[in-house]
Amino acid sequence: MAFVGVEFTENGTVGLVHSSWFTPFKREVFWPPYKTSNTFNRALTNAEEPDQSNWTLHAVKRSFFECDDIDKARKKLKICEVTSDIQSEPEGLYQDCSGKRSARVRKPRVVYSSDSEGEEARHKSLPKPPAFQQLNLRKPGKYCINFCKFL
Repeated sequence: MAFVGVEFTENGTVGLVHSSWFTPFKREVFWPPYKTSNTFNRALTNAEEPDQSNWTLHAVKRSFFECDDIDKARKKLKICEVTSDIQSEPEGLYQDCSGKRSARVRKPRVVYSSDSEGEEARHKSLPKPPAFQQLNLRKPGKYCINFCKFL
């Protein structure tokens, strides 16, 4: 049993379908006419054969993944709903649904080294900020009078 995450052409939504619901060229998929999610999920997990007279045919824009485990397929579908730049495999329609993680490609660190740039940075410094005036509140004055009014 294989479950496939697809993006539909009509409205750009994503959905989980069974691989047996595809047409032979894998560009269209049959969709069951069920109104509740329970009956749809039952048809999906039991790999119900499409009834071409009742099921509607929908065009598939792209396929994201193919997976044998329904729980993994649902998790991947949630990622597809959120992430818009998931790419399908270049050679085929499907990506492998193995449990292995792919290596993360990191951007190389770019180090700029320029002798003149480093020299300027060492000699150039910002001017010192002006010193703060310290108020002496013990000495009677206008600040103490204004402060005492609030007490």
